[in-house]
Amino acid sequence: LAEQQRIVDRIESLFAKLDEAKEKAQAVVDSFETRKAAILHKAFTGELTAKWREEHGVGMESWKTRELAECFEIVSGIQKTPARSPKDNPVPYLTVANVYRGRIDLSDIRYFEVTSKEIEKLKLQDKDILIVEGNGSGNEIGRCAIWHNELPLCIHQNHIIRMRRKIADILPEYALHYLNSEAGKSIMRERSKTT
Repeated sequence: LAEQQRIVDRIESLFAKLDEAKEKAQAVVDSFETRKAAILHKAFTGELTAKWREEHGVGMESWKTRELAECFEIVSGIQKTPARSPKDNPVPYLTVANVYRGRIDLSDIRYFEVTSKEIEKLKLQDKDILIVEGNGSGNEIGRCAIWHNELPLCIHQNHIIRMRRKIADILPEYALHYLNSEAGKSIMRERSKTT
């Protein structure tokens, strides 16, 4: 019995340590989104690069503010209809279920019937930014990710907005991080109320 009790005591001690580690890990997970939001806030208010700018004599006045339409071609996708059921020319397309903040999920790909002309107009290209138009929740409006040619041919449904860079002096990744920041999300939520 004494040996069994030592084993029980050891098991319970290890389980207690596991429970403590689980609580600490959960606290880290819980603070993850808050920390990301803080980094993005600092990035887009200039705080993140303040020291570098000071060392190099670069002020905030060097930052330019532009409308998205100046920098990106903005295009909605194809509406899902019964006539789009795949037949002779099925092409994979993305829905809101595929686009998350900062990532694309291809675990559930669907297919549309499309024409060659539609493919030419809507085929996703590397570094296209994909934005969820709406998903029944104010928090989900505007969630976005960058397409990295995960599939050789893919288009997007009308609930996804595609932004393609028109000018060379803006990185799609920079725009993505801004759009996923609280400031960017706030602007998109506000604009979604007016359309």
